[in-house]
Amino acid sequence: KSSIFNQLTGLRQKVANFPGVTVEKKTGRLHLPGGADTMLVDFPGAYSLHPTSQDQRVVLDVLSKPSDENFPDAVVYVADVTNLEKHLLLLTQIKDLGLPCVLALNMSDLAEKEGLSIDERALAGFLGMPVVSVSGRTGSNFEQLKKAMADLLHDRKNGQNHAPFYPFSPVEKQVVAQIQEKTGVKNPYRALLWAHQHDRLHFLTKDEKRLIGGICQSEGFHDIRQQIAETMRRYEIFTPVL
Repeated sequence: KSSIFNQLTGLRQKVANFPGVTVEKKTGRLHLPGGADTMLVDFPGAYSLHPTSQDQRVVLDVLSKPSDENFPDAVVYVADVTNLEKHLLLLTQIKDLGLPCVLALNMSDLAEKEGLSIDERALAGFLGMPVVSVSGRTGSNFEQLKKAMADLLHDRKNGQNHAPFYPFSPVEKQVVAQIQEKTGVKNPYRALLWAHQHDRLHFLTKDEKRLIGGICQSEGFHDIRQQIAETMRRYEIFTPVL
């Protein structure tokens, strides 16, 4: 991921911390085809929006709050093409948040040596997003990646009509509907993340946390059980495609 970031931004980088935590934030500028001057933020590596570390929690915190200063207009999701399955849990979660995405399949040179080939068109159709094979080591296909990024920013509704990957259970539907009605959060999957993480989301007020906790309790929403069920269901959906 860092090699992709470095290839895209060159020497136009700055290092700071995400607000309120010691997790490093790298930002850099690049000019995309068509003249767009773009700020690129290198988020910490993560594999799920159900975090197990402070680094992963930064990703959750930002993507759970559209008004956050680091909330992206679009996402370049960098995945190791030789180990693609472990990346699609988080990618499908981000997609369910309604964010425009492009998938950068990194290490394409290594995949070629291993005799591994990817049907990019089929994968793009399944995911509802552009897919570009690149190599952070050699810099191959970066112009194609930049064009995909420029197209994504130009048309941010691209792929957003794609059906959600994760179908909610009856309990989740009830909880999400109430959270959306009483808090005004627009995206259903973001409302589900609030249900799971409300006690740990620093931007929610005490009243909002109490409200969401009450909804979860009254509907019999079991945080860990639902997380496991969601993770297993997502794998059931994308593993056969891979």
